[in-house]
Amino acid sequence: MSNIETYIESMRLKKAVGGFDKESVYTSMQELSSLYQKDIAELKNEKERLSAELKRLNDDKEQSDKEMLLLKFQLEEEQKHREEYNERINALTHATETVRGTREKLLEETKAEADEILSKAEEDASEILATANQKASDVLATANQKASEIIARANEKAENARHECFVQKQQKEQIIAKIAEAKQQYSSSMVKIRSSLAEILTELDDLQNEEEKPAVKFEAEAKQEDEVVRTVIYERPNRLVRKVTGYAGDYDRR
Repeated sequence: MSNIETYIESMRLKKAVGGFDKESVYTSMQELSSLYQKDIAELKNEKERLSAELKRLNDDKEQSDKEMLLLKFQLEEEQKHREEYNERINALTHATETVRGTREKLLEETKAEADEILSKAEEDASEILATANQKASDVLATANQKASEIIARANEKAENARHECFVQKQQKEQIIAKIAEAKQQYSSSMVKIRSSLAEILTELDDLQNEEEKPAVKFEAEAKQEDEVVRTVIYERPNRLVRKVTGYAGDYDRR
């Protein structure tokens, strides 16, 4: 469970009479926003870590490529040496054939020397060929073994990286889903809060109207009393004067 879910479940808004306290709601929303910012920062850090790991894997791959190039170069060098050995063998073979071609002519004079040269040449040729074949086989076997080890390590690292990326992707999707759920809960909470505030305002208006009614009634009664006084003081004497004298007097001018 994330920090945001834990906070939302444990959040207890302070209640006032008839609804929620505005300051408590504002403080809770600020704390929830801080949790969102913290989760976003953690996701950014995780992204940077994965980028660094990817860079490290790329560096390992470059190093492996360099080692493969070095082995290829060594193999080419050994191939060149083998070609040189073959050239020497061909030269010795040619010399042997030359010796054989001239042996009959020189047999009587240089038979012992020719036999020695031929034997030495054949011995040297066999030794050189055996040495060349052995070195070439050793280099090829070493190159194949190192190449297999490098490829195996690269495949293992790539598989581990893919698995880790898959796990991180699942975790990221879970976090995003939880954030979306928290946002939805936040929206629902705000709707409820607005509804509660509207009810509070309605109740306050009703209370204010109830308080204003006695004042209006008092003003109406006071106005009615003024009309009675005016009638008693001014209008009744005026009607009496007009009835007796037929003259309105100063009362009408008032």
